[in-house]
Amino acid sequence: MMYFEVKPPANQFLCRAYLCQGQLESPQSFGSVEEIEKAVIYFLKAIEISKVKPRYHFLVFNASVLYFQMVRPLLRSGPRQHLVPTLTQVVKALEEVGEPDYSWRAQLMLHLVECLVDAGKGKEASSFAKATSDFIESHIPDLYPKIFSLQVKPLFLCYVLTKVMNSFSGVVSGSGKTQLGSPLLKCYCLLWYVCLFVCHGLIS
Repeated sequence: MMYFEVKPPANQFLCRAYLCQGQLESPQSFGSVEEIEKAVIYFLKAIEISKVKPRYHFLVFNASVLYFQMVRPLLRSGPRQHLVPTLTQVVKALEEVGEPDYSWRAQLMLHLVECLVDAGKGKEASSFAKATSDFIESHIPDLYPKIFSLQVKPLFLCYVLTKVMNSFSGVVSGSGKTQLGSPLLKCYCLLWYVCLFVCHGLIS
């Protein structure tokens, strides 16, 4: 702690010191939300400094890994609702520095969706589920099926089916009229409304 008392310059050495301090603050056993939040604040400080200069961007990734290891015990129904502010900050930082490990970013984004749902932030969860689905589809399509195994899969399913419905809106017959009588279209309509019904408790 003496190192921080002399107000060192904001460089990679300060970032590394914050990462070390965060690990030192780690609860010896399963800690409370408050204890873990006290520790991760040092990782967030390191992230804020590291994302400013490109040559320090690798430390943003390192800090995100340490952050995840620290909060992992809280990533379950109930406690994870408290992670929304800090996990949001980590996810945004990785986006800002253009972290190329898309799989890692997607993993954190999926966790953030679940945290938002757990926190009762239905609209934010729905919006971020859309962003996450688009991100995975664009960068790591092999991971796309995983979104349907989540506890919040109705959010993703509803969004995906909405995309399908939008694609069908452009299907027209030779006369230029939309083929509203298509059996396949009716099937997707039914699935779409079922998903909306299932999601009602999450996004209302």
